[in-house]
Amino acid sequence: MEHKHLLPLFILFLILFGYFDISGQSIVISASQSSVKPVSGLQYFEDIHSSYSPITVYQQRFLNLKEGNANFGLSRSTYWLKFSVHNQTKEDRLAIKIGYPLLDSIDLFIMKDGVPIVHKRNGFKYNLFVSEIKYPVYLFYLPIASGTESEILLRVRTHSSFQVPLEIATESSFIHSGGEISLLQGVYYGILLVMIFYNLFIFFSLKEIVYVYYSVCIFFSLCFFTIFYGHARYAFWPDNIEWNQHSMKVVMSLLSAASAAFAIVFLELKNFAKWLFYTLRGIMVVGVFLAIANFYMDLHTVNLMVTLLILFNAIAMLVAGIVSWAKGNRAARLFVLAWAAYLAGALLLILRNLGVLPANTFTSHFASIGSSLEVILLSLALADKYSLIKAEKEKAQEALIAIQKNANITLDNKVKERTQQLQSETEKTESLLLNILPAQVADELKNSGKYLARRHENVSVLFTDFVNFSQISEKMDAEQLVFELDTYFKKFDEIITQLGIEKIKTIGDAYLCVAGLHNNDDHALQACTAGIMIRNYMAKVNESKKHGESKFELRIGIHSGNLVAGVVGSKKFAYDIWGDTVNLAARMEQHGSPGQINISGDTFELVKHHFTFTPRGSLPAKNKGEVNMYFLEEELPSDSVE
Repeated sequence: MEHKHLLPLFILFLILFGYFDISGQSIVISASQSSVKPVSGLQYFEDIHSSYSPITVYQQRFLNLKEGNANFGLSRSTYWLKFSVHNQTKEDRLAIKIGYPLLDSIDLFIMKDGVPIVHKRNGFKYNLFVSEIKYPVYLFYLPIASGTESEILLRVRTHSSFQVPLEIATESSFIHSGGEISLLQGVYYGILLVMIFYNLFIFFSLKEIVYVYYSVCIFFSLCFFTIFYGHARYAFWPDNIEWNQHSMKVVMSLLSAASAAFAIVFLELKNFAKWLFYTLRGIMVVGVFLAIANFYMDLHTVNLMVTLLILFNAIAMLVAGIVSWAKGNRAARLFVLAWAAYLAGALLLILRNLGVLPANTFTSHFASIGSSLEVILLSLALADKYSLIKAEKEKAQEALIAIQKNANITLDNKVKERTQQLQSETEKTESLLLNILPAQVADELKNSGKYLARRHENVSVLFTDFVNFSQISEKMDAEQLVFELDTYFKKFDEIITQLGIEKIKTIGDAYLCVAGLHNNDDHALQACTAGIMIRNYMAKVNESKKHGESKFELRIGIHSGNLVAGVVGSKKFAYDIWGDTVNLAARMEQHGSPGQINISGDTFELVKHHFTFTPRGSLPAKNKGEVNMYFLEEELPSDSVE
């Protein structure tokens, strides 16, 4: 081959490797093409030590970009982009959009004769409120007059993947709504939100914790993509600079931890593959660690570690699904398909972030598509798992029912018999307790194990005592004495129960009860009515006695006021009452006469319009001084007493 034929090949070699600058042509914005995504005309320079200024870097040799999107992977360097824009439209202002919102800082310089004449900045490390244009991604206005050409320098720094996708257009072609979401992004966000609430709804219905884990996974996926596309910063924390720099890595770390926790529960790895169970547990720990370490470690290092964690987690999840499926876990089928779709999207995104693949629409958005497929397939997998669980439960229930039917035939009669015995014993216990304590007190003791003492402001205490009972008891046979007392007190119980009065206790031959403990209306009237009925009953009993038989003469005392009621003791406990009202009722009985009802002035004032009385004046009562007393005279009709 002659040397003259080798020269064109050599020139082509130099062009391909950037030794000849063929990108000097301008990026043209015309009336017919008002929006351009440059595929040529871009040059770059790697500022390894981040030490150059616009003037000094302008003198350096820039290399040609072989594609429109600058993709430098993970790098600690600062990158400079240089290009010229020729405005052939009728507008005097253009706009440039950088569609990757995870860049820490972007400085735009419009150069003239190697000197910057315009400087603008934007990026994650700046407050969105002070940006020239508030937008989810980065927009700059370019004051390039119609028919003129300007040279642009971009200085870009980031701790994330180095992507600088450019679009240059007329100002009027951009929508300045401030919340631009593409149709694809909107559909994706909608799918995730629906799936979050759908799985939470199922959790509240079935109480299966796996649905909570999955909802958390979807939530972090939603957070990831809203941050990735810039909508989270725009909508939720436009002025939180520190969180802007950490949010993506925190969410990615927690997404790995949450998805690992979900896989452990969903695939039942502790039963099917213990080594994978411990592997995913380790991923959970690392994910939480990196979420915290993100605020303390070098951002470049954390970013690389998080990227590798996401990749390792996606592979581990896929392997876990395959192994679990191979070992007979039918629910793992759709899980494998779901994570295969997710892994494909994650791999494309990670390889793009590492600079292995170019940054374009396909590599940028396939992760969203893969994630959507993963979310839908996993939801179907959860539904399938629920069907399997339900079928297994139904099968187990059928076997259990068959066993229970045989057992129930034998046990049914015994259960009924035992139930009847228990019910009978319970009724006896309830009846015995109600004979000892008031119903409300008994209920409180059963429910809480204790009864709190209470003060009752308006009650009437009725006290009875048999006259000369000691002499009577000496003459009567013991059994006959107890029999007669029992007969009289049972009748007293019947009378006060009929009137809604609470029996407190008997003390030897004395009988104590209170009206108004649980219903304060007409307590004095109830007590006086009870006194009359008891007095008339005893008069009738004494009239029926034969000559020589012992007659039981009764004194009755009533006083109205306030007292304290409560339960004392832990063994053979008793419901009792205390206070001056109780003492005065006893004094009324002591200062009465056989066959009479002696009431205090306080009780008289409450019932004076219902009965007739014999005033007794003020009489001395032990430890109480002078007390007004009255005999209650009016009797009830004879047919009201049995």
